[in-house]
This record gives sequence, structure tokens and C-alpha cells, in this order.
Amino acid sequence: MIDQQINCIDMVISMDISSSMNMPDFRPNRFEASKKIATEFIQSRPNDRFGLVVFAAESFTQCPLTTDHNVLTNLFKDVKSGMVNDGTAIGMGLATAVNRLKESKAISKVIILLTDGVNNTG
Repeated sequence: MIDQQINCIDMVISMDISSSMNMPDFRPNRFEASKKIATEFIQSRPNDRFGLVVFAAESFTQCPLTTDHNVLTNLFKDVKSGMVNDGTAIGMGLATAVNRLKESKAISKVIILLTDGVNNTG
């Protein structure tokens, strides 16, 4: 297991679930479009580990780093706007993602931030 961790890339997706992500400028909205693209990206990287952090006014880890992409994809389906208080605390979303990667021994560590980019709390 240690060798596999060293030879893979560890990535944490930090996803904005604030109400502004429900804007319909993407089909059907920013939130669902982001989930779709993230899921496709995860499936295209079978040898890497992924984690999922969600945030609005608060943040939490929806899934720690895993190579089980099916579990992660299913957890993505459970992510909904309104799971936490509304707002956009990008710093909190990033801080939680950094904490997920802190102990990683992977050759590369990546945070993928999915947000509409309007920080207004935190």
C-alpha cells in the first residue's frame, strides 16, 4: 500500500456548494455541471487517489483520500446545495483540503477548487 501511495498523485476536490452555484449559466446549473466534470475527471485517473471536501459558509470532508473511485462517485451524487449554512468560504474549503493532504506521501499533491469564485465569508 505504501508503494502505491508514493507512485500516485493525491488529489482533493474542494467543491463550493453555496446557493450561487445553482445559477443556470451552465446546464443545468453550475453545481451539476461541476459535479459532472469532476466525476469524469476522477474516472479518467484510475491510478490516483482522490478525496472530496465540500464547502459553503463551513467546510467538511465528504470523502477522505481513496482509490475506490466508485465510492467517491457515489458520494458525489449525495452532495447537495444547502448541506451547510450558505455563503462562500473559499479559504475554509482550501484549508480542509490541505489538511486532507498534509500526511500524504504521494509524489504530487493537488487541490482542485470548484467554485464560482465569489468569496463572501470565512
